[in-house]
Amino acid sequence: MSPLPQGWAATRLGDVVEVVRGASPRPKGDPRYFGGPIPWISIGDLGREQARTLSKTAEGVTTAGARKSRLLPTGTLILSNSATVGIPKILAVEGCIHDGFVAFPNLDPRLFVTEFLYEFFRHIRTRLIDENRRGMTQVNLNTGIVRNIEVVIPPLAEQRRIVARLDTLLAHSGAAKASLERVHELLGRLRRTVLAAAFRGDLTADWRAKRGPDSVWNTARAAALGIPGCRSPQLEKPEDDGVEQARWPHQRLPDGWCWVPFELVFSDETSGDKKLKREDYLEHGEFPVVDQGTSEVGGYSNDSKLVYDGELPAVVFGDHTRCVKLLSRPFIQGAEGVKVLRPSPLVEPGYAFFLLRASSIPERSYGRHFKFLKPAWFPLAPRAEQLEIVSRLHAARAREDALAARAGRQLDNLSLLERSLLARAFRGELVPQDPDDPPVSTLLERIRSERDPP
Repeated sequence: MSPLPQGWAATRLGDVVEVVRGASPRPKGDPRYFGGPIPWISIGDLGREQARTLSKTAEGVTTAGARKSRLLPTGTLILSNSATVGIPKILAVEGCIHDGFVAFPNLDPRLFVTEFLYEFFRHIRTRLIDENRRGMTQVNLNTGIVRNIEVVIPPLAEQRRIVARLDTLLAHSGAAKASLERVHELLGRLRRTVLAAAFRGDLTADWRAKRGPDSVWNTARAAALGIPGCRSPQLEKPEDDGVEQARWPHQRLPDGWCWVPFELVFSDETSGDKKLKREDYLEHGEFPVVDQGTSEVGGYSNDSKLVYDGELPAVVFGDHTRCVKLLSRPFIQGAEGVKVLRPSPLVEPGYAFFLLRASSIPERSYGRHFKFLKPAWFPLAPRAEQLEIVSRLHAARAREDALAARAGRQLDNLSLLERSLLARAFRGELVPQDPDDPPVSTLLERIRSERDPP
């Protein structure tokens, strides 16, 4: 450790702070213990509020449950010691902690400002995790580990100055972070706006004006005649007749466009037997397994007999998740909730992909959603305009991805700045020392003598 600033001291945390572990009523969910009015603090509650304090919990326990847990008063500092390890919070409500937390009740007010100790745990979190990983993926901090942490203690007045200075500096970075985190939300709105404009014809209005008239009407009608039972294309969007289906916010289309039914856009190529269960995925392999998850690839397999043998590109739709993917290389179909759709000859594959991304599909949580596509109608542009739409949408996505990456880099920089500020604070470089502040070593001797009288 570097030399301590004037008046500071370092000591083992357990020598100056009481460290206790939470407790959990068993069994979990028992109505005798759970569902009551007393806040029950879980790991998931830690991210609900950005402030130092925790005031909201998702669950509560009864009085009987609190007796089997550890009930802490308002103002107590807690620290997560499992799952998401090393996150401190100061309780703004009386509440119970389970055995995934340790707490520091009865902090000596002569020795610690609670907010200072909170910031100390934020400062050492990465080091604490690294030192106790020991080759394990998950780290657990037992009370012995926490008691053995070496804590640096400035004079009480300096702790208050450090906290006040951090409040000012971190408020600026926090505001910047909140703005950058909104970038992803705003980009999501922008993507939806651009997609909607594409399939209203607004995105390519200038392109049509330069090209002159073109129409897909006759081609679509001829294609419909070749499919038994196919609904006929329409110039005006048909009524839904009370059938729940994917919808579009607009009714009118540009000249030359028409509304076509699902069966003129896609054919369902989903295999009933050539699919792979999740438990059979490999981490590496010759063929990607494409399922309904948000990742492009769910896993891998070397089983060539399961490879999709239809035409490519193909569109994959998540029946439960509504995720849409465009596949141009050989792949294996995941077993659960995957629909493989082949774009019809009327539709460019990229256009078909963006059509599904743009359509408003009713949300049924983890229920089935493909049923809402089959009765739906879709806006169809002439072939040349489809290609132009796809090109412009890809260009827009590239710009949006670049903005998202830039915001991500700025968020990383802010995190580095915060870590730098905390490091300076605990080296004694953030605020000046006051020679009139009483040294902590003198106070520690007094506390030890009170605890262990001669």
